[in-house]
Formats: sequence, C-alpha cells, structure tokens
Amino acid sequence: ILENDEPFYGPASGFAGAYAGEDPEVEELSQDDGTVDRYYVVSHEPGDNRFATKFEIQPSEDTLAIYWVDFFPRTPDPINVYIAEDEDGLPGDIIGEMYTAHPDSGRVVQRFHFPGADQPRIINNIDSGTSFWVVFKYMENTPSWPSLGVDTNPESVDAALNKFYTEADGWLEQSQWQLVVRVATDIPTDPPIIIPPPDPIIPEVFRLGNPYPNPFNGLSLIPIDLPEAANIEFKIYNIDGRLLESTNFGTVTAGLRKLPINASSLPAGLYFVDVKAGVDGGMLKVVQIK
Repeated sequence: ILENDEPFYGPASGFAGAYAGEDPEVEELSQDDGTVDRYYVVSHEPGDNRFATKFEIQPSEDTLAIYWVDFFPRTPDPINVYIAEDEDGLPGDIIGEMYTAHPDSGRVVQRFHFPGADQPRIINNIDSGTSFWVVFKYMENTPSWPSLGVDTNPESVDAALNKFYTEADGWLEQSQWQLVVRVATDIPTDPPIIIPPPDPIIPEVFRLGNPYPNPFNGLSLIPIDLPEAANIEFKIYNIDGRLLESTNFGTVTAGLRKLPINASSLPAGLYFVDVKAGVDGGMLKVVQIK
C-alpha cells in the first residue's frame, strides 16, 4: 500500500482460493498414502531446505494447468513454491513463476492456489506423456526446523520421484520417505477478458449548464461541456456587482465536467456566477438558502 511515495506494510493474508462461476473439475495427483508420518528437514544450514517430488502424466494431446498444491508444513513459515520441468530425472527450469506461500498454521494441510492468469502449464506429449516437479524452497532466514510432512510407508517411497537439495551436493535421491503432496490439474482457465474503458465523450461546442441544486445551501455544481482543455475560473458577485468569492480550477481537460460553487461562507441571497473557460464563458444566477 502506498501513500504518495511512502510504503506501508501489513501482515501477509492467510491462504485463500475461490473461483468465479463453477469450480473446476480437477484431477488430483499424489505419490503417497495421504498420511503424514513425520516431518523431514534437510539440514539446519541456510539454503539447504529444498524439497521436490515428481509427477508423471499419461499421454494426451491436452495441455494441463496446475491449479493448486496441497502440502503439510511443520511450521507456518513462508515457503517458495514452483513447478519445474523434468530434466534428466531432476528438477529443471521453472514453469511459470515462483510464488511465496504463507501458511496460516503448521502440521495441517495447506493449499496454495496458483493465480488463474499465471497457472503453470504442462505441454503434454501425445505419445509418451510428460513429467514435472513440484518444488518447495524455504527462505534462508527461516527458523531452524523448516520441515515438510512425509510418508514413510515403503510402498509409497520411490527415490526416483523424490529429491532433496543441498548447496554442497545439489539434488539427491531420498529413499526413506515420500513428500505428502497433492497437485490439482485441469485444462487451463481462459485468460481474463480485458474490457477497455469507454472513450471519454468530448463535446463539439462549449456549453454552460444550469447549476444544481439551485437554490442550494453552501454547495452547487455547474455542468460544463468543454470541447478542449481550458483554464476555468468562477467569480461570485452579489446583486450590487461586488466580487465576493473567486475560485481558479487551473487547466481542466476536455470532456463533460461538473465543477463546484462553494458559497458556504456567504449569507442567504441572490448571486451571480461569472464562469470563464479560456475564451468561452457565461453568467449564471444562483440562490443560496440557509
């Protein structure tokens, strides 16, 4: 949030996700049995807490989008989430963008929705299918137990689909546990339709409208059809022709404008407003009541 050039910061909001219209009919992919048996931390060194699990998609001619990822963090610390290409059995280039998830609590499932306009898209192979990785990367300043929930059931564990990362050794296989992760896929959402703002109405000739309300109490508006930008000034006179108030609005852009008369400091009575708009203008009669 900005006020002029001064930023203001607030706490990150909790996870949220909703779809306009009908919810998508997603297919959920997983490699585990759905039970968190323990929480695994790669190490206590900054930069070493990165986890990845691989998903394989059956051959199809459809392009798929990743809608959301479910995971189990041990603590409610921020964590980066992204989808990566499979490069020789390891996480490769990022597909789409890397986002920072802000869990609202620990030891319970957290769902991160990828923004609809920026969903990672998986280009499938109609002959052989394709693979992708879900990668979790904790911040370097994360507390000392930045861990994720894992399944230790031997039937769930596949070292080829399960990796962890250290700065010293890079990506390594993990054969003792499987990340408990759910990935929701479906055909991509349509991009948002951008509705351009209507073109401003530019009048062909200058016209001064009737003030409203009139009579008024303190404040009234004067409609002005302005065919081109002009310096506008209001001068308020009493019935004796004495100047009482003057307001200069500076240069006003062309269009259908409504500018205020502020006569709150004047007593009730009949007044005349002299309107100057460049070379155009006019005189209006107004009545103030109190």
